Amino acid sequence: MNFEKQLSKALTESVINDPTKLESLKTLITLATEHYQKRAAILENLQKVLDNPKKSKKLIAELKLPDLEKGDTLLVGKFKNRKAEIKGFSTDENGQPIAQTTKGDQKIFKPRIAKLMPKKD
Repeated sequence: MNFEKQLSKALTESVINDPTKLESLKTLITLATEHYQKRAAILENLQKVLDNPKKSKKLIAELKLPDLEKGDTLLVGKFKNRKAEIKGFSTDENGQPIAQTTKGDQKIFKPRIAKLMPKKD
């Protein structure tokens, strides 16, 4: 939802004379200000983390990618419920990593990784 476009459209339609449209304009303005305040807060917190080396190391450690190897199982398909075994790795035309599996080529960042899922009793 692009708040700037909606706001400019609402103002050009002279909604200020109609009380029902004025209420929706107030709601739109409230949503837009909340959106930009949250965005500013997120950027500020991210900058604090990046400025502090201890916090940035912790963040990088939390974002560590899993080690995938030949023989690991991925869950693929629309509902991520078909098991596929990794046979090898390659890249696509955009240079993105691809896992060659028993169910065909799969993007690395799309399927579920079976060994990272919680164990069922």
